[in-house]
Amino acid sequence: MAMDKIPISRFSQITRLTQKALRLYDKKRILIPKEKNTLTGYRYYTISQIETGFKIKSLSTLGFSLEHIMSILKAIEHKDEATIHQIIQQRLEEISEEKKTITHIEEILSKQPKEILTMTNGKTNIKEIPSMRVISIRKIGTYDPTIGELIGRLCATIEHPKNEKKITVTGPVMSLSYDEEFKETDNDIECAIPFSGQITIEDPDMELKTYPACTVLSYLHIGSYRNLHETYTKLFKYIEEQGLTVAGPCRELYFNDPGEVSEEKLQTEIQIPIA
Repeated sequence: MAMDKIPISRFSQITRLTQKALRLYDKKRILIPKEKNTLTGYRYYTISQIETGFKIKSLSTLGFSLEHIMSILKAIEHKDEATIHQIIQQRLEEISEEKKTITHIEEILSKQPKEILTMTNGKTNIKEIPSMRVISIRKIGTYDPTIGELIGRLCATIEHPKNEKKITVTGPVMSLSYDEEFKETDNDIECAIPFSGQITIEDPDMELKTYPACTVLSYLHIGSYRNLHETYTKLFKYIEEQGLTVAGPCRELYFNDPGEVSEEKLQTEIQIPIA
């Protein structure tokens, strides 16, 4: 075997990268074989590419994405330390979030089996919701931080000295999702607070509206917001089994504040309007 013409099988053994991964790196133009046989499709690498293979293996083990691996390799080539530092910092932030998730999973798994099976503990029921007058604000954004921002702005208006003695809050703070599918970002979100009385609004993004009366499938979720998907799964399964039709945006009603109670004590009512 010529040392300047290393077949993919041997290169895989040297770098500890699978042949499947090497083909992917070739396709993504992260590590392109020095030579390809157009008839057989065989790939051949060189000694100088072994070091690059080791770098890719190390970065992959550290959890960097393919895009970041490519960017780091280019930055190394151009001695761009600023870019390398920026990508590493981003990875550290991701690891911090991953730690939170792992801690949450550990807390769940440390519970008794019966508790795990009943974490989302409520009762599915169909009920009539009367029309309600609300102050609302709608925005496109990432779900959790956007909801937090919008609720904060609504509460600031409700609690403003011009309003606090003139209005009465008639229901819990709620959010409505207008998206037809789950998205990581660019969610169409509306937050609202039901009230009665006269209100002065200075925020140009807010509006007064009346939500019409509707029939909803309801479930009281007790526990972390992280587990809300479990409740949604139950509700949509029920809708499918009963032959019901979703007739409007899903609503989440928040009965307590995550800043004041622990995650396991959070109470969120999910309401799905149905025909």
